[in-house]
Amino acid sequence: MKITLTENGNGPQVWDFDPDDVRARDAELIEAKLGVAWESFPLAVMQGSVRARRALLWHLRRQAHPKLRLDDVDFRPKDLKVELDVPEWRLWRGKIALMGDLSDELRDRALAWVDQELAQAEAGEDPAAAAAPGKADSAPPASVTSS
Repeated sequence: MKITLTENGNGPQVWDFDPDDVRARDAELIEAKLGVAWESFPLAVMQGSVRARRALLWHLRRQAHPKLRLDDVDFRPKDLKVELDVPEWRLWRGKIALMGDLSDELRDRALAWVDQELAQAEAGEDPAAAAAPGKADSAPPASVTSS
């Protein structure tokens, strides 16, 4: 995932985030702060969950500032952009299909959303730009991370 934060008119801060590269201790901290399983965290980030995105930003900033507290992290949701490339969308499609904590209905909705995003990524479209006035918003299904 490519994470870009642009705030206060400053130049963008960009991070590459791979949930599989996170140390267990850091994953456990995020689980404890959010009350969700680590497996569901990246999906919540992709869905646009502000709590999950704040925890992600906290994790990323803690790499340079280890004493940073989650309560000290704040941002405008419009200032944080999360992007996935085609291989990442394909990987997440497979992971969602195997998630045991999702109902069949939620899994089907999540897979339909990922398929839409994947098709846009394969076509070279920016999913956010595709939601222009008059077009349907490509928002993910609600509560995909809850069972």
